[in-house]
Amino acid sequence: MASKKKKKEYFPFNGAINGKSKFPLPGRDDRSESIEIFNIDVENKKSLVSEYKDSNKGYILCYHGTTSENAKAIVNSGINVTKGKSKTDFGQGFYVAENFDYSRDYVKQSSKEYTVLVFKLNQTFWIEQGNSFYDFDLKEDVDKNWEQYVAYNRCIVTSGRLNKKSNIKPLLSQLECKSFIRGHVGAKNLERRPRTSNQTIAKDPTIQVCIKTNEGAQRFFRFLYAAFSYNDSL
Repeated sequence: MASKKKKKEYFPFNGAINGKSKFPLPGRDDRSESIEIFNIDVENKKSLVSEYKDSNKGYILCYHGTTSENAKAIVNSGINVTKGKSKTDFGQGFYVAENFDYSRDYVKQSSKEYTVLVFKLNQTFWIEQGNSFYDFDLKEDVDKNWEQYVAYNRCIVTSGRLNKKSNIKPLLSQLECKSFIRGHVGAKNLERRPRTSNQTIAKDPTIQVCIKTNEGAQRFFRFLYAAFSYNDSL
């Protein structure tokens, strides 16, 4: 009788194919704390995510989608902001979104084995960051500062020069010392070319946060509480 082929684990720390387990998080101040690891399959993929959200309604949940191998490295070694791509909305850094589906779909397009890391923050977390936190205007349909910053990071930086007409230098000076920058995701179809004065960048409804400094990354890492892992090749 032929032996059954062993199924590959979803997440490197968990031998179970379904359900959840706990894994101690290195570097956490409270060593008794651990992250919950959820292995998602067809039957539980909606219920586990919904149940987790419902049980944490009093918190701000932020999500980071990445390959399972990258997730393993983050859990083991922490967040490295220098590994982030540079030609992105808010420049190089570690990005999280306030929308689970957005983070999952972002990595799902390029990988069959992927994980969504969940950071659970107190409602006052951003306020507590003081001057190290910058929040773009989320209420206004048009935020010129947000538009200039996204255009600069996505387009003008790629040409290796600063468009003098954009008058963005004061904004860059203001943001260069920030550890956390929060604002809308830019529309995916933004062309990578210098922005003209009449070009408007559309906002995706998803809110994202870019962690820009290692100091901010160390603070943020302490709030990693869960990992939802997928393996679409099974």
